Amino acid sequence: MKRLIGILLSLCLLPLVVWGVTLLQFNGEVLDGQTVELRWRVDTVQGVAAFEVERSTDSSYYQLVGERVPVSNALEYVLQDRPGLASSGGRDRMTDIEQAYFYRLYYILPSGDRQPAAADPIRVSFQFSTVTVTWGSIKAMFR
Repeated sequence: MKRLIGILLSLCLLPLVVWGVTLLQFNGEVLDGQTVELRWRVDTVQGVAAFEVERSTDSSYYQLVGERVPVSNALEYVLQDRPGLASSGGRDRMTDIEQAYFYRLYYILPSGDRQPAAADPIRVSFQFSTVTVTWGSIKAMFR
């Protein structure tokens, strides 16, 4: 009976371990007109199995951009995203002219449950070049 109570108490306290994680910083910066560098810092990684970053263009529908697994006692993490490139037959091309992207961060618990790291997503805005980056388009410019 004491063992059962101990197990139940441990399961009840597990979410509190993750709630002890505080997101100290989460921001995004445009590096080269195509790449967004997302950086975040937490006070501890105890009770976190992974971090997931999601992106949206309308702050409603999100898709997974990437994941970082906590490394020992590292408290700062970086993820790079190239949201303006879309695959087209094995070639990358620019798809957007001007766009705002919203990013949100989740803690993934050892149980697989997800907890939002912050209440609000961050917004990153920038302009893309309209020049396509395929070999065919380069050849077409000289015809």
